[in-house]
Amino acid sequence: LKVVLLLRLSPLVPYNFFNIFMGITSVKLKDYCMAHIAMLPETIICCFIGGTISHIYQLTQKNNNKSVKALFITITVIGTLIAFCGIYSISKVA
Repeated sequence: LKVVLLLRLSPLVPYNFFNIFMGITSVKLKDYCMAHIAMLPETIICCFIGGTISHIYQLTQKNNNKSVKALFITITVIGTLIAFCGIYSISKVA
């Protein structure tokens, strides 16, 4: 269950290949279905980013300020590093 959960949590593994790979291996159906919980964080993050990106774009176009764009890029890089460190620490524990 841990391996399936971590593979679902990883954004590097495409869902189509993952599904085929899990069908070929001897993973139990219960473990495969329970690992779908790991898709929730990515889904929530993608919905949040998609919902706010247009608002951020409008802010940069109204102000046409380079500092707003630089701040947005900085926040994006920091957020990505935090997410990467969180996934890495979870994988070390499992």
